Amino acid sequence: MLRTPVLRAVVATCLVLIAAVVPAGPAAAAPCGTNCYRYQADITLTGWVSPTRVIPGGTHLVTVQVTNTGWRTGGNRPPTPWIGPASGEVYVNTHPSTTDGQPLADYYDSGVDFTPCWSRAGDSLTCFNASMPTGATGQFSLVWRAPSMPGTYTYTVVVDSYKWTEYDENNNSIVLTLEVGY
Repeated sequence: MLRTPVLRAVVATCLVLIAAVVPAGPAAAAPCGTNCYRYQADITLTGWVSPTRVIPGGTHLVTVQVTNTGWRTGGNRPPTPWIGPASGEVYVNTHPSTTDGQPLADYYDSGVDFTPCWSRAGDSLTCFNASMPTGATGQFSLVWRAPSMPGTYTYTVVVDSYKWTEYDENNNSIVLTLEVGY
């Protein structure tokens, strides 16, 4: 009988000691320090429609500029524009708000080339570039035939960088407006 209470006390003491020595979870990583940085590519979009008002069935341009702005993060400092890596594959998708209009042509304007573009689904167009160096900009224009009915129409332009991670994916889309009327 004496053995059982002593054995229980020894086992309980050992368990308490083990719990005190073994941490409850993984140890926190050491801070990165002032010289630990991460460099990332980031694609940004700008664009415009020209002219912004056309007659029904008239032609107009949708011009898109795609830029790889590099960023440096870490080092106990706020994110900073910086020379980063080249991007991965970049797809630029242009989606009109109506199918009553059609893409007619695409033109390379300057910088990194995204042409030729191709129709992917309905009247949407996809333009592609394999990689963009930091600081590089590509500009291209898409010629569209306007819808046959007067009204306000939009083009949603979206960058797809699905095969790599970029710094900020919140700047990957724009909406451009076209007025059709007399």
